[in-house]
Amino acid sequence: MSTLLMNNPLKKYSGSMKYFTITLLLAFFTQLSLSAQPVSGSNYDQLMASAELAESLSDYYNAAEYYELSYKEVRDLNVAFKIASLHTQLRNYVKAERWWARLVNRRSTRKVRNTFMPEARFDYAKALKMQGKYQDAIEHFQLYISESEDIARINLAKNQLAGAKMALEMDEEPGITVANAGKKVNSKYSEASPVLVNDNQLYFAGYKRDKLLVIDGKEEDVYSNIYMASKGEEGFTEAEPVAGGNLARDGYHLGNLTISPDGEKMFFTRATLNGNKLATSELYSSSMGANGWG
Repeated sequence: MSTLLMNNPLKKYSGSMKYFTITLLLAFFTQLSLSAQPVSGSNYDQLMASAELAESLSDYYNAAEYYELSYKEVRDLNVAFKIASLHTQLRNYVKAERWWARLVNRRSTRKVRNTFMPEARFDYAKALKMQGKYQDAIEHFQLYISESEDIARINLAKNQLAGAKMALEMDEEPGITVANAGKKVNSKYSEASPVLVNDNQLYFAGYKRDKLLVIDGKEEDVYSNIYMASKGEEGFTEAEPVAGGNLARDGYHLGNLTISPDGEKMFFTRATLNGNKLATSELYSSSMGANGWG
């Protein structure tokens, strides 16, 4: 009898301990889960501050990157508009099309009105047209003309519409094939001013950089350079910077090159920038010699 009386409290105590242990474990894992969550608000504010700083410095490439990261945190149409506008300004019409489409396809609701329409459709149509998607561009220019009340922009849309219709009716140049030069020539940043010499030497200007440029004072300044890649049976070789004489960068951005038909004379610009805006630009030349450009 006494044994039974002694066992009952132990069973009750054991059950309470199990309950307490489970409760403690649940509380521990709940706290662990909560502590593992990202601080979205803080991260969003930091990304937006970086984007706005880059934009104020006319560093539109990095501004667009930071705004895109911000949009992943908070899907704000105002941020989407910023991104679409920046990609349009940078003439990256593939990305511009995608971001304008977000604004065009977002329907207004009773609670949230899409204030970017119908004007966003005009920019969306322009991005389509710039990529040669003339039929789609025609459709959206026509829709914009029927929706908008901005007379000045309607007239611009009519001109754009006429141009898209004309381009659609024009025959493509026969015998021409467009192909990507590959990763040994192209990078994530823009390449420009391509010149082909002797059918096998491709000169161009660019950064040849896949890493995001960050304005934080921790990294050396990066400048545009002139590169050359040779073409063989298996495509282009890795593009290498062209050096010598006036082609020494010395804190200048090199670009806008052209080369004489005989491949002996190169003309190019040496420029300085304020952010992404041109500050100074001067014309230089370089001649091909026995040891290369000088």
